[in-house]
Amino acid sequence: MDGSDQGRPPPEPKSRSERIQRPAGLWFDDGNHVILAGNYQFRIHRGILSAGSPVLRKVFLEPVLEGAQTIEGCPVTHLQDHGRNVMHFLMAIYDPAFFEPPPKDVPVDVVLSVAQLSHKYEVQHLRRRSILHIERNFSMEMDTFVPCWWGTCDEQGLWFLGLEKLLNIIVIATYINALWVLPAAYYLCSEETPSHTLRDASFWNSSQCATVLRNVLAGKINLDVMDVAYEDLIGTSPCSGCIHREQCALTTLATARLVRSLITQTKGAGRKPHTLSFWWKRSWLKKEHCKELCAPCSSASMSAYESARGDYWDKIPSAFNLPSWKELKTLRETNFRE
Repeated sequence: MDGSDQGRPPPEPKSRSERIQRPAGLWFDDGNHVILAGNYQFRIHRGILSAGSPVLRKVFLEPVLEGAQTIEGCPVTHLQDHGRNVMHFLMAIYDPAFFEPPPKDVPVDVVLSVAQLSHKYEVQHLRRRSILHIERNFSMEMDTFVPCWWGTCDEQGLWFLGLEKLLNIIVIATYINALWVLPAAYYLCSEETPSHTLRDASFWNSSQCATVLRNVLAGKINLDVMDVAYEDLIGTSPCSGCIHREQCALTTLATARLVRSLITQTKGAGRKPHTLSFWWKRSWLKKEHCKELCAPCSSASMSAYESARGDYWDKIPSAFNLPSWKELKTLRETNFRE
């Protein structure tokens, strides 16, 4: 008996020399079925898994052929999934405390395992819960996403470390059709990864990763163009109602030059931050720039900042050839109604 393996990310390679593992919490003496996945074995209850998964229910209903493999008297089903992924998935089914919804923090690898397999085996409540964990870190709202990425949500920081992890997040989110998390994930991948790293052959080892990397490289070019257009998000001073025209003009010029130099500077082959890296924090703008302006110019500067910043965020999906935020929000609403 074999589980369906259609249309999902490819399993991780398995070593034939790995010893058999039977996780204690997933080997039940009263279990009536054994699942094999790589070098992992799980003795589980058909009824429990069938109740939540129509796909596994169909697999378990297949007749057991005479002479078919058994382990400790139980029929065996082979799943073409990585053993650790199956372990996380089964733990989420059996132990409610193992995979709680947000705001409970759950390790990235656990979330991705459960997301992938709950989608494949149609365990809808776990699929929705895994999506909630992913979108908590890759929000459609700029003021939710950027502070988490910049470390004000320290307990979530591991979601943003390393190209391989970001690639896995994007591949899994695409597979489970949670497309609304992709603009933020793609933006971060472009922001945090130097171009020479994106071209490293070791990351182009699957068709899914290759597609993601091509999208990141193309999006990086589009963002570079946007960065030039949005170098100055603070408007032009003095405004029409300015009280101290010379001081406000000089202050605005100095701030614009400072931020422009940070945005456009290149450090060899290293990462080149995009606009949101410098303009995301309102408190900095108020403290370091607006305090030197007269009241009318300060108000005008903040208005220009909010408008341009929002406009930049609105254009991020199109930079990666994704639907607009409005379309993605509609997709999410439809997805969670089903």
